[in-house]
Amino acid sequence: MDDLEWIQPEVEGPPPQPRGFHAAAVCGDCMLIFGGVTDAAFTEGKKR
Repeated sequence: MDDLEWIQPEVEGPPPQPRGFHAAAVCGDCMLIFGGVTDAAFTEGKKR
């Protein structure tokens, strides 16, 4: 974060599903993402 430079880290495993209405915060050299809903939350609600 000090350099304000985008990087692509090496990751393992499947990526998380896209989501909205989440919260994110940077703490030191980590980014924490909490909560949110996936697209399924919207499409399931529309079926009713």
